[in-house]
Amino acid sequence: MTLRITFFITILLSLGNLCQGQNSPKIPRDFVEVNLDTAGAEEKRKWNFPNYEFKVAQEKGKLVVKPNKYQNTVKLRIPGGILIGVNRGEWGGALSFQQKSRSKESVLIKNGNVTDIFIYRDKIYFIEGLAHLTYNQGALYELNTHTAPFSYQGVIKFEDAPQLAAVYKDQILVVSYNNFYLIKELKKETLFEKTFWGGLYPNSMATFDDQNIFLGMRAGIAKVDLENKQLKFYKYIGKKKAIK
Repeated sequence: MTLRITFFITILLSLGNLCQGQNSPKIPRDFVEVNLDTAGAEEKRKWNFPNYEFKVAQEKGKLVVKPNKYQNTVKLRIPGGILIGVNRGEWGGALSFQQKSRSKESVLIKNGNVTDIFIYRDKIYFIEGLAHLTYNQGALYELNTHTAPFSYQGVIKFEDAPQLAAVYKDQILVVSYNNFYLIKELKKETLFEKTFWGGLYPNSMATFDDQNIFLGMRAGIAKVDLENKQLKFYKYIGKKKAIK
């Protein structure tokens, strides 16, 4: 009896693994995996200076990859208006609030290179960061919109400039210039450090499961596997068109 039960469980686990593999998002045909262990410095340098980049999204359970035009503005619509974050690199940036009435001027909340704004556990957060020359750092802030004017407080400091964030399984995933962080109960954990995407400027994230988290960036897309602690890079090999 015990042998039969063990055999039955083995079959179920095998079928589960097979289904998981079948459900993994399909990589577009114009992208090919690069061996990160053997890619030389000269090859990686070329990834940093393409005239094209890509953004990723999840649509109806599928991975969608599209050309991306760099934008230095992020927005979040809230009651009464829109929060606007601007990142102009070494030329600065800001977080401001534009009321619904266009006739009213936007209200400055904070100066800084704001790279993302999002809602987590019914609270508003924003990240700012800058990687320029020897400066490379940033922070996560909580925004209070129940005061007039709006107020904010620092929550977490980053030793590497954060680029974007996503809420996943009641946690916050933060992609920075070189690193990848997991924030749980507002405590930071560095999952990947000094990654290959330094200089590729990740711009978007699509989360499917622990083994399939995709990042859009210059020259291609990255795959983050939290379960197996692995990173992969898929370089674009299709017809190269400049992003206008």
